[in-house]
Amino acid sequence: MASLTSFTMPLVSRVRAPALSSSSSARLSVHRRSAAVSVVAAIGAGSKIKVSKDIMVYHIPKTKGAEINLNGFEGEVMEVIEKTAAGVPLSANLPIKVRLSGEVLDKGVLSFIAHLEDHEVTEL
Repeated sequence: MASLTSFTMPLVSRVRAPALSSSSSARLSVHRRSAAVSVVAAIGAGSKIKVSKDIMVYHIPKTKGAEINLNGFEGEVMEVIEKTAAGVPLSANLPIKVRLSGEVLDKGVLSFIAHLEDHEVTEL
C-alpha cells in the first residue's frame, strides 16, 4: 500500500511563475491587485466598524445553520489580508477579518468572526 506522501506533489510545483509577456490580462490583474490593497488600507486592524449592508451568513455558532443578517452588527477589525505569510501580494475576495458580536435570534449575545469587503462596513 502506498503512503499518503507518495500522492502529494511538492508545494513548489503548484506555484506558477508570473507570465513574462506583457499581455493586457497580466497588466489588468496587477492593476486590480494594487487597487484592492489601496482601498482596503483605509481600514486597519483594531478599527471599530459597523456592518452597513444586508449580508446573510450561516456559520454562527449555536444557531444550527440559521440564516443571520449581519446588517447593524458592530465589531472590531482583527486583520486586513493583503499579503501571504511569504510576503506575496494577495487579492483576497473578502479581505477584512472582523470579530462581531450582537444579539442573535433567541440565543443572546454571541461573538463570531466574519470576512467582509470594504464596501460592506463603515468605520465608527
